[in-house]
Amino acid sequence: MTIQELAARGVPLVDMLVIDAHAHLGPFPMIHAPHADAAGLLTSMDQIGVRLTCISSSYAICADYRRGNDEVAAVVRAYPDRFAGYAVINPHYPEDLETELARCLDGLGFWAVKLHPAIHQYPPDGPAYHRVFAWMNERGGVILSHTFGDAQDLDRLSATYRNVVFVQGHEAGAYDGRTPSPFAPLLRERENVYLDTTLSTVRFGALETLVEAAGADRLLFATDVPFIDNAHQLGRITHARLSDEDKRKILGENVLRLIERWPPKASRPLSD
Repeated sequence: MTIQELAARGVPLVDMLVIDAHAHLGPFPMIHAPHADAAGLLTSMDQIGVRLTCISSSYAICADYRRGNDEVAAVVRAYPDRFAGYAVINPHYPEDLETELARCLDGLGFWAVKLHPAIHQYPPDGPAYHRVFAWMNERGGVILSHTFGDAQDLDRLSATYRNVVFVQGHEAGAYDGRTPSPFAPLLRERENVYLDTTLSTVRFGALETLVEAAGADRLLFATDVPFIDNAHQLGRITHARLSDEDKRKILGENVLRLIERWPPKASRPLSD
């Protein structure tokens, strides 16, 4: 039975690896997000078969980054085989940047970093972010950002910090498929550039066009849950006109490669 046939039956995809690369913990002041705690996220994950969800704290993004990061750390400790943590870094506190990075990644067991230039109203290539890029470049690591800017910006950053994996949030979902994607050359040429698929709009044929242009190896399934229903986001992948091999890459295998290089503290191998 194909992945689309399984999904159409409404059964959880428990016999394959599904990892959500971009989700949030906790209420968000600008968007109604019910069931945003760990219990609510787990319920939605189990309904569709998501093995692991990578979360950042909405509270950390919008208010107190230390408190929000601590809340994520507590959830990851409670459910180490279901959640992996992103450390939110606020560029408006430059005196604490490297300290918070070390606290979260070395002390609290986070696996990656989350930036949100839009909410923080800070340019994606501002000097405080370059300190984050430099710190992560020294150790190697993954940074997910709501945006790193346009394709030229991401080209420049990924060329400068080659030991950082840059995940451009929402970009694969935002692509409309009507014109060539400016990000496709980066996906083909740079091993440290990835796009995630979350967006509320699903544009017919766009994902297929992107995969045809750049392949499926740098695309990550993501939901933005609890802001968007994760079953809706899963359907973007399961019902695309792609091979099951490409769907498996997008749904979990691609992000697993990153997690295995910089692993969260899981209680069992994710590939089981």
